[in-house]
Amino acid sequence: MSNTATDWLATQFNTASWTVNQVCIPILFFVGIIGWTLNTITFSRPSLRSNSCATYFHASSWANLCVLFWSPFIYAVGNWSGYRLPARSILFCKIRIYFITMFCHTSVAFLLLACGDRFMLCSRNANRRRLCHVRIAYKMIIITIIICALLPLYIPLKYNRLSVVSNLCIIDIDFLIFDITYKSTIWAIIPPSLMLTLGSLTIYSLKQNARQIANIRIQIHSKDRQLVAMLIGQITLYITTTWPYVAMMIYNVLTQNILPSHKSVTRNAIETFALSFSANFFLYLYNAISFLIYTLTAPSFRRELFLALVPRFIRQQFHNRIGATTTLQQAENRTGKVSYIRSRAQVMIE
Repeated sequence: MSNTATDWLATQFNTASWTVNQVCIPILFFVGIIGWTLNTITFSRPSLRSNSCATYFHASSWANLCVLFWSPFIYAVGNWSGYRLPARSILFCKIRIYFITMFCHTSVAFLLLACGDRFMLCSRNANRRRLCHVRIAYKMIIITIIICALLPLYIPLKYNRLSVVSNLCIIDIDFLIFDITYKSTIWAIIPPSLMLTLGSLTIYSLKQNARQIANIRIQIHSKDRQLVAMLIGQITLYITTTWPYVAMMIYNVLTQNILPSHKSVTRNAIETFALSFSANFFLYLYNAISFLIYTLTAPSFRRELFLALVPRFIRQQFHNRIGATTTLQQAENRTGKVSYIRSRAQVMIE
């Protein structure tokens, strides 16, 4: 490849990295804030507050908000202002990485609890179904927060080195393998495995409950089925956004002994873009666009959001207008024909 083509390719990747850092990450934060606001409004509806799975989703939304604050928000403010506090204070850098890791664990753990909740609800064991209660959900949320706060305590103790490239605190060389193994296991191996297992068992149980088995049939309401659909959407999003970051971490470990000066300009540009995209942007899509997943997968979520945002008198006027302009009255006559009356015009449909 000629030098001109190499320089052009490196310039394109550097431009893409700049776009991710200066444009995409701030947009991601604002989209996440809007989504968190709408999630909070919707999950605070009385019909969803009494549902244990919706309670886990609501708690996950708050954990996602904390992740968005400690990562995209602080990163975007540092890029805009030119004053990057994590690069100037190693203590703040440690605190930031600790809270990002903690709240990422918490968000995923709440999703796992939601998976377990739906699996229990589909069980034919009455004692298991009793665990799907809001009081139980609140207790599990508190326990989960404590566990997730304890797991990454090694970060303030072992993130003592400064990166030559970013001037940010990084893990001590002696604990690098442990850090990569820990993040790969806790983020990329255990949660997806449990999610896929519980999700598959839940779908299987739903299909089994659709049949009559030994004259016993567990009634699963439509809203509960839609919560399962929301759960599947979240699982798919989490797996999709996590693995590129894990792959990048593994690549960095394998190439840690190669100095940037020994790499070509194009390779450095590609690695910078891949790291910015996977670690600073794509990884946090899961935390930012959960509202979009809920909206696309669950009609009940859309309905509750509509009821929460649109005032009652406007909804009443809308329904009255629909009733005045398009009056549908269905009646079945003796010949088996069905008649529809639209604004006093009768249409016969055989």
